Amino acid sequence: MWDIIIVGAGPVGLYSGMLLSKGFNTLVLEEDKAIGKPLHCSGLVSVNLNRFVKPRKEFIEHKVKGARVWYKNSRLLLKKQKTAAYVINRERFDSYLGRVAEKKGCEILTGSKVNKLFFTNKDVRVETKNKPLRSRMVLGCDGSQSIVAKAIGSKPKEKVKGIIAITEEENRSEHVDIFIDKKLRDGFFWKIPRGERTEYGMWSGSASFERLERFFSLKQKPANRHGGLIPLGPGKTVSDRCILIGDAASQVKPWSGGGLVYGLLASEIAFETIKKAFEKNDFTEKTLKTYEKNWKKRIGWRIKIGMIGRSVFKKTGEKELWLLFRVLKLLNPLINTLDMDFLFSFR
Repeated sequence: MWDIIIVGAGPVGLYSGMLLSKGFNTLVLEEDKAIGKPLHCSGLVSVNLNRFVKPRKEFIEHKVKGARVWYKNSRLLLKKQKTAAYVINRERFDSYLGRVAEKKGCEILTGSKVNKLFFTNKDVRVETKNKPLRSRMVLGCDGSQSIVAKAIGSKPKEKVKGIIAITEEENRSEHVDIFIDKKLRDGFFWKIPRGERTEYGMWSGSASFERLERFFSLKQKPANRHGGLIPLGPGKTVSDRCILIGDAASQVKPWSGGGLVYGLLASEIAFETIKKAFEKNDFTEKTLKTYEKNWKKRIGWRIKIGMIGRSVFKKTGEKELWLLFRVLKLLNPLINTLDMDFLFSFR
């Protein structure tokens, strides 16, 4: 029997495996045949990544110092003096984390889709398409369509589509471009420089590749198209013998749809709770609730404020939006001091 089975070999699952392998017999299950494939999201992540994973040339494609936010013909420039974010190659990044996790003693099984989970007083029984497994705990790091979250009756407030199209156009700009469209009230379009390539994206409940390519008037056919669902608004994140982390827990920024840094931070918070649970040999929801309390203390209130802001944005009329945009331009010096992950924290 395993101490811990982690469902999902994305960055959050693999990072959790790296941490837990120090003291626990840990297995990571991934339904796809290769780590990092297929791609489900963009690779833009703030320099807060440095707090968890040392940046390496093998997975960093480009660096940016800020963003240009466009509404109509007006521009809001958000810029840092130094690098603000990395544009990473998610396939290489995930593969790197997988190698490190295995070196630390974590076992990873790819092509192992979880079909069902059964929670008992003594263990968790995990049925995969290959064979049944048992563990003392299970971690759901399996994204927005989490089977682990479903097993404990957890679901987000809403899910929004995120799609990207990557072309072979060289783009070494220092800025990401974000486009607010009056016809798109629940999201936005973006353009990310990837050095030797360019990424075009769209975040909305009505997202489609046809609409994305029409908005940008793409002349070059995208070499790659990817997409996925982004969960917003967390439900419950713990149950007996179970913890949810990352997208499975809806630990996502409602203002951008990004969640990598939040997921890595939550992995470390979960690690501390899990250690205490094993010390006490107590895996009840009451004991594991410490994890939920602590992650919400760090980022939960930010997500809650973000959800309120998102709700207001969706209802804002064109005139009010234009006024808001002008006010933000006046507050530009203050906005430039904000942390892109931890809003209301200043640098």
